[in-house]
Amino acid sequence: MQRAIAVVATMRIKEADVVRFKELISRVITNVRSNEESTLQYALFECENKHNEYVLLEQFVNADAWEAHKRNPVLLQLKPELYECFENSDATVLSEVHL
Repeated sequence: MQRAIAVVATMRIKEADVVRFKELISRVITNVRSNEESTLQYALFECENKHNEYVLLEQFVNADAWEAHKRNPVLLQLKPELYECFENSDATVLSEVHL
């Protein structure tokens, strides 16, 4: 049985780049939701008490879907610009546990 994959990406955005970050990540999210049927969730959340901190929750049906997502052309194109907006970032990759 294949296990779902989830990614929790936490990003602190440079104050001067918040608007730019939102524009870029909006393009990525729109593309992912429109073109990746095996992506179950791809949603951005803003930390309520820290306006420049965001969490991107990603969930894929399996590892193959996650690998395909990492090859998404829009993501690959915009990733360098997104990374320029980061003050820092971290990602945790999770595998579903079948009990």
